Parts: sequence; C-alpha cells; structure tokens
Amino acid sequence: APDCYVGAARSLGLAPQLCMVVEDSPNGLRAARDSGARVVGITTTCGEAEIAPYAHFVADSLEQVRELLACNV
Repeated sequence: APDCYVGAARSLGLAPQLCMVVEDSPNGLRAARDSGARVVGITTTCGEAEIAPYAHFVADSLEQVRELLACNV
C-alpha cells in the first residue's frame, strides 16, 4: 500500500510526484511506485531482476544514488 509514501510526502508539503524513494525490497518498491514517486531500487537485499520491474532507476549502492542526485535526475 502506498499510504506511507503519500503520507510522508504530505508531511513534507509535497506531492508524491515531486519525491524520490530509495527502497531495497520489491514490496516497498511497488508501494513507492504506486504512490506516484520516482523510485530508486538498491540491490542490497534483492537482485536487479527482482527490483527492476518496480524501479525507475536501479543502483548497487547508496553511493550510486548520490551520483544520481548529483546529476539532477
């Protein structure tokens, strides 16, 4: 259920579409995507094949996420 991501965005005063979620589980990724947020999947607990269907971007580490942010993706 995307409720937690929608609520988190609301608490920041933002629409979920203006947020990015970093997740490492297929269920979390699916919920984040259903909220309308941009989703980065990290392959720390699951392989890319499990994560890729739900993520807009796939990263192997938080360092790669930092690089994505530095590129203003």
